[in-house]
Amino acid sequence: MSQQAFWLFLKMDKRNLFVQMALQCAPVLAGIKVSNLLIIEERYWKELCFLLRNSEMCARKLYCCRDKITLLLYRREELEQWVKTLQVEALLKEIGYDSVELHRIFRKLEQRIGGNGEMPFPHELGLLLGYPAEDVRGFMGIGYKKCLYTGYWKVYEKAEEKIALFSEYDRAMDLALSMAYERQNILKLKEVFEVNYTSIPEATNGKLPESDASVLRKRLMLDKCGEGLYVYIKLKGRDTIEYALGDENGNIEDDTVKNAKL
Repeated sequence: MSQQAFWLFLKMDKRNLFVQMALQCAPVLAGIKVSNLLIIEERYWKELCFLLRNSEMCARKLYCCRDKITLLLYRREELEQWVKTLQVEALLKEIGYDSVELHRIFRKLEQRIGGNGEMPFPHELGLLLGYPAEDVRGFMGIGYKKCLYTGYWKVYEKAEEKIALFSEYDRAMDLALSMAYERQNILKLKEVFEVNYTSIPEATNGKLPESDASVLRKRLMLDKCGEGLYVYIKLKGRDTIEYALGDENGNIEDDTVKNAKL
């Protein structure tokens, strides 16, 4: 969360449903993650169902404790595709799931959750949250790999790629909190996020080399940037970017490359 977003958050009603969705679920609302957990007061359940009724989002109750409920907020089609990817399906079967049909996964997961006022965290829940299978395996102790980084989850492989992905999640949260503060419909976050930041594959033509997940193109107004020009941004850390002007094919103008703090 940026400093500006933090100050906005301090001014908002922390119990407001939109604020909690922005804080806990921005990546899935922005369309860059298959799901997020959402913990809210139970009295907001009907309001949430009403909000989601005509949206791409689904909510599944996982756990209830006193006056709070823990939900999985997810995009059905994306999550169905995710659990059927080779590595995720293989790990699910390893830990006792005989089907990768989403309704059957939910049924078995719910059987494993519960007990004594605490919510256990079955390893497979990480898979349903879109955590890479190699990191779930690492967390389970399979292969005895060293944790390389801790962000939205513990990272055991491809740390640089995932740190960049976490930065995208942070940007989504900042934008979501800004929308909540301005009382905009947070379910429109995906549209707003896609207009501002779009991942592009190897779009820098070797001038700003990075993996796909860490290179972003910010679409600026043409009258500010010049027709056919784009700003290319490489995330170098949680608070630093490298940026340059280029054309739509990713050809960078060398003399425009600069660094800046976010």
